[in-house]
Amino acid sequence: MAISLTIVTWEIPPSEDSPRFEDFKSAYEEYVHGNWIHLPNYRGKNDPYADLAKSEDVIQAEFGHRLEMKQQPEWVKGGDMFEYQLEGMNWLYFQWFKQTSAILADEMGLGIPPSAT
Repeated sequence: MAISLTIVTWEIPPSEDSPRFEDFKSAYEEYVHGNWIHLPNYRGKNDPYADLAKSEDVIQAEFGHRLEMKQQPEWVKGGDMFEYQLEGMNWLYFQWFKQTSAILADEMGLGIPPSAT
């Protein structure tokens, strides 16, 4: 089921006199400069995406060989990921690999942050 953009809401940025404004500004600038974008290692392939003409089994095997993360990536900082979090991240990554739009959510809301241990 697709979610219509007419029901999506956006948070309003804090006002410039808010104590949180500098945090917002810093996070926004990092986003704009692409500091959170990490290109994956395609393991010798120029094209990161799956060949959709292949069967689902072949696509899954190719993903597992080329891109699946077996352990927490070094760029995920601030705690250790649980197994289900790594599985969720790989699921999202696999959807990207297949060029399929997807959102991962649980019954509590969107997103599953790494645990602080």
